[in-house]
Amino acid sequence: MLSHGREDDVCLILGDNIFTGIEKPDIKFGAGVVSYRVSNPSDYGVIEVDSNGKIISLEEKPEIPMSYNAVTGIYFYDDTAGKRARSLEPSARGELEITDLNKNYLASDDLQHYSLDSNYAWFDTGNPDEMFAAAMYVKSIQDRTNSMIGCIEGESWKQGNITEEQFKRIVKKMPDCSYKTNVAMSYFFG
Repeated sequence: MLSHGREDDVCLILGDNIFTGIEKPDIKFGAGVVSYRVSNPSDYGVIEVDSNGKIISLEEKPEIPMSYNAVTGIYFYDDTAGKRARSLEPSARGELEITDLNKNYLASDDLQHYSLDSNYAWFDTGNPDEMFAAAMYVKSIQDRTNSMIGCIEGESWKQGNITEEQFKRIVKKMPDCSYKTNVAMSYFFG
């Protein structure tokens, strides 16, 4: 969160989460949490919002959930996140908790909520069943569309972070494998 001696805005994505189609929401201030409707909310952090979309509460893995809206593993924070995180007390697990940071933003009325609908995919791959579901989803999309999901090199090229020539050099240097073949096919011939 520190860049060139100053605090920056930050996007935090938990390492066991997979998303498709998500873009940075238009955060006007503070922080933003992203929710997704699930059938088993007690397995997640849960967000409760009123009819105007204003956040009422956040609770981590509640026994009796107030909603079916799970807080996904992607968070958007403004440049006060570092300072706020440093002011938190460690939990009973001895860790600084993301939910506590989000509650800090909520207490100062600086937390916004964004809900993903079924046009997006979200997988919390923290257990074998979810990992398998995510793998099958990715395989299905890649097989049907002849495109790569999560291809860092291809996305960097599409976003204009590297040139087409740089992209081709990167692919050429890859060892021969199915990833290299699929990248070449989906971006150069797809």
